[in-house]
Order: sequence, then C-alpha cells, then structure tokens
Amino acid sequence: SVGQVASSEKGIQLIGPASIRGPADLKSKKIATNLGSTTEYYLRKYLKQHRLEGQVTIINLDPGSQVPALIRGDVDAIVSFLEVGVRALSSDRYRLIEGWGSSLMLNVSKKFLDAQPGAVEGILRALNRAAQEVKANPKAALAAVSGDHGLVDQAYTNYLSYGGIDLT
Repeated sequence: SVGQVASSEKGIQLIGPASIRGPADLKSKKIATNLGSTTEYYLRKYLKQHRLEGQVTIINLDPGSQVPALIRGDVDAIVSFLEVGVRALSSDRYRLIEGWGSSLMLNVSKKFLDAQPGAVEGILRALNRAAQEVKANPKAALAAVSGDHGLVDQAYTNYLSYGGIDLT
C-alpha cells in the first residue's frame, strides 16, 4: 500500500548501443530492468506507447548487474536510474534512447491513508529524519547503504552529484 519512488530529472534512462536510434530498433531485443521498480513502470509505458508490447524480452537484473550485462552483450539495452546509466553513457558505444524524470515522492493508496493516517505521518517523519541525517553526514549515510541494490559506493556518489539531489 505504501511505496517510495526516488529519482531526479532524467533520472530514469533507456540506454542502448549507439546503433539503436529509436523504438523500432528495439524490436526483438532483450532489455534489462529491475522488475517491480519505477524503471519497469517506465519501460512498460514506453513499450505500450510505441506498440512494442510482447515484441521485446524483459530481463530482470539488479541495477549493479545491468551495465556489465550490456557491455558483455547479454542484453541489448537497459532501463535504469541515472547513477547506473552514467557508467554506460561515459562510453561512445552507448547512447540515451529515452529519459524520464521522476521525483522523490511517497505513493500511498487512499484506502491505506484513510485507514492508517498516523502510519503515513510516521513514514513522512522518518523520511524527513533520514534526509536530515544524509545531509548532515553524507559519508556515514553512504557507508550505511553501501552494497544495497547491487550498487557500489561510486554509484551512490554519482547519483548524488549527477542527479542534483537536494535533501533540504
């Protein structure tokens, strides 16, 4: 009933080889994303918009495994967050095919909000405290999450610096 989505402007990216110039070039390709995340949502929306549903194979990979799979040729494209995508985009071999922005938000169903308003308020207070802690001591915050979601410290650092995240 409650889910947090976090990213930044152009923070969700569809990245593939430079030879993929648009939606039609993705037909019959393998695209990696993290199933159940915002990246899957945007991928499925993109596929529907371009009438590619059922014409690509979606592979579930954690964010830290996506760029290596792209480089090895295990997948033809990835849909991931900025901090992951920047690693592939640093090479001329890959390009941004499509980018979507999202923001830090809390998604709560109306049913849950009506039934548990105190719980939602508690979540918001906890998120606010966490943001304050990260802002006060980014290195400690980085140490606390290092390795989560298959991301290395540099991926989190990239996210904070390239993503323009403002925790105030």
